[in-house]
Formats: sequence, structure tokens, C-alpha cells
Amino acid sequence: MQLDLFSLEDKYPDGEVKECRMCGTKKPMTHAYFAIDRHSSKGKPFYRTACRVCERNKRIETEEIKRNSPPPKDRVCDCCGKEVQENETLNMDHCAETKLYRGYLCTNCNTGIGKLGDNAEGLEKALAYVKRTTND
Repeated sequence: MQLDLFSLEDKYPDGEVKECRMCGTKKPMTHAYFAIDRHSSKGKPFYRTACRVCERNKRIETEEIKRNSPPPKDRVCDCCGKEVQENETLNMDHCAETKLYRGYLCTNCNTGIGKLGDNAEGLEKALAYVKRTTND
């Protein structure tokens, strides 16, 4: 097919191609393929790191998990055990790979686990570091 003769880089030579962090596909960096996250002070758009298709699929998967796992009435974090106030978010946690529900977490626990890689290996490395650097 004629469209296959040129790569996306040839069609968009000014670096207007972006790779989706979720599916790895290179797509034109336009509003049709990537949602705009925010704008710079000069008005330049910053596009999201995942394409619209992947973000939509993730949202659908997450909503399905939430439907099958409603939040607890007591609003207690399943990780740290602290009560989450009504004006604070109770975050549904799930494994991104297996799509299995893990529990509801306070924002601090959810953010911390995510920044450590959202897996046991990242948490174990952090624990080993704390044990190694603590005089207890």
C-alpha cells in the first residue's frame, strides 16, 4: 500500500512523533492521538505519555475492577491501616499486569507503592535500604 512507503518520521520530520509508554507504538504527536495534559507558560502543549487508545482501555479496565470491588464502608487504608477522611481520596489499588484487585489505599500509600515500581521488588529494595541505613 502506498501509505506504507514512508515511515511516521518521514511524514513528521520535525520530531512530531511520540511513542506511547503503554503500547510502544509511535504515533503523530497530535491531539487526535495524545491528549494534552497541560500547556507551558508560552502556550506550548504538553501531551500525555500514553496514547488515547491505551488510556481509554486502561480506564475501562479500572472501572470494571471498581464495579466488582466497591470501597470499604470504614474507609481504612488496606496498607497502613489509617482511616481515610471523607474529604480525602480512597484509591483503588490493582496489579497493572494481572488486573487483580489488591485493596483500597490512602493517597500516601498508593503514591509510595507506585513510585517504588508498583511491585514487590521495588518495595523490597526500599526495605533493604532502610534496614541497612538504620541503627536499630
